[in-house]
Amino acid sequence: MRPPNYYAHPGFERAGLRRRDADWIRARIDDPGSQFVPVWRSQNLVLDLTDAEPRAIVFGAGHAVALLGDDDAEVHLA
Repeated sequence: MRPPNYYAHPGFERAGLRRRDADWIRARIDDPGSQFVPVWRSQNLVLDLTDAEPRAIVFGAGHAVALLGDDDAEVHLA
């Protein structure tokens, strides 16, 4: 049996129509309520816990700012 695709859940907002809008992305990075799931080459960063199911790492807005650098950093759109 295949594991469930948690990113296809109806409540998960993927913002497909706004992914190339740099101003909108910057606003999401600045929003303290935003959460980010890092993805690289279609791979998620996963936390493997003892005696628990693996789960995707989720960063808050503060972590995203720390990873992206200063406010003048360019937003790279994929």
